[in-house]
Amino acid sequence: MVVTPNIIAWFALGSWVLIAIGTFAFMRPSHAGAITFFGSYMFLPSAISFDFPVVPPLTKEGIASVGALIGCLIFCRQRLLRARIGRGPDLFLLLMLAGALGSNFTNSDPLAYGIYGQTQLPGHSTYDAASVVARDLFFWGIPFVIGRSLIRTRKDLEYLILVFAIGGLVYSLLILLEVRLSPRLHLQLYGYHQHSFAQQIRFGGYRPMVFMRHGLNVALFVTFCVLAMATLARVRRPLFTLPANLFTAYLSVILLACKSVGAIIYALFFLPIALLASPRNQVRVAALIAALVFSYPVIRAVDLVPTEAITGFIERNVSERRAGSLSYRFDNEALIMDKARERLLFGWGDYSRFWRYDPLTGDPTTIVDGLWAITIGSRGLVGHISVFGLLLFPIFTAWRKLKFIRASRDRSLIAGLSLIAAVFACDFVPNSSVDAAITFCVGGLAGVVPGILREQRLSRRRSGERSRRAPEDRIGAPE
Repeated sequence: MVVTPNIIAWFALGSWVLIAIGTFAFMRPSHAGAITFFGSYMFLPSAISFDFPVVPPLTKEGIASVGALIGCLIFCRQRLLRARIGRGPDLFLLLMLAGALGSNFTNSDPLAYGIYGQTQLPGHSTYDAASVVARDLFFWGIPFVIGRSLIRTRKDLEYLILVFAIGGLVYSLLILLEVRLSPRLHLQLYGYHQHSFAQQIRFGGYRPMVFMRHGLNVALFVTFCVLAMATLARVRRPLFTLPANLFTAYLSVILLACKSVGAIIYALFFLPIALLASPRNQVRVAALIAALVFSYPVIRAVDLVPTEAITGFIERNVSERRAGSLSYRFDNEALIMDKARERLLFGWGDYSRFWRYDPLTGDPTTIVDGLWAITIGSRGLVGHISVFGLLLFPIFTAWRKLKFIRASRDRSLIAGLSLIAAVFACDFVPNSSVDAAITFCVGGLAGVVPGILREQRLSRRRSGERSRRAPEDRIGAPE
């Protein structure tokens, strides 16, 4: 696919750093961080990047990370210092960077496939090591650390949930437009289609892409928004003077219009839990999903996933085409797992070195979609533990600490964000949609649980001090 962006696309991408700095100059840090990452996620052009030396190509996710980091360093440096960067879940980030270096230095050998060596894959160099570390920081480290540093109070958390909810309502209008007219907004504004148009035709209609990379990304985003709106309904937070339940139903209809089977399945499973289950049970479900995602490579390796039963169910209830696609995906996962065992600790590195290739022609014989398979193949066990540990550790923290959160409203908000984080992680089994905005939210979950607990301790301490001072403060008290 030939991408020919216009000047508006380049200007929007390049100016976002300045816009991000401006939001930090005039808004609360938590609000500025959310707007920086979500604005990029929802409206900046996809599939283009600024390509500078050493650093990886700066897509809209990388641009948002750079802008948010500069804004934090200029206007709220103390927030970063108080977060004590380098502790707790940040240790997974340090492991990720160490694993990236290990993967680089154990894959310096070039590879050749085909009877005449038609396919040549380069070995990794020191330049590649620097680029991989920078990429991990832009896509994982900076969004997570900034989210953990800025989202610390109930007000910060509630605002983050509101950004999801209102963002979903704004996007719903653009989604309805593309459902009616075809995915064309990105083309008309930025001058090019961000992905294959043919892949957006589903079930006799169009699957909207708006300004995201693919229709699947839009559907997943709407799923997050549905869960966020359900969370507002649980805490009885009206939106525009109307009950949030009405908007939850409306966004559920919008999700159906996105025509993504996976996202609809997520909503069918998680939405009743968000609306009906107690916060404690919501977080338990999120922790269970997190545990399954984290252990999925092991479960897959020992053949505990009922692949035939799953594909049979899809064939009977959805379509033969979707079942065939899923079966092909399962077969490719098995091939990737077999090759990953050869370099289990640090993987095969980049340049598609972990793919399978035809021994005669050298052509690739595997297609990989799930992030878990990409990670285990390219970064090995160290990469899988670090990436998924970073994303899933906050869910386990919420599960362990929720019983100590006193206010029911706080528990409901934390439970809602935990479910969103669980859906984000769950989607990494079939897909690999890495979005800095959602990583920022996962970091926010890691920050808000200890933040609220700290607020409670300070509140008890202040109450104790007032009770000790009370006798002396009364009129007529003995001196």
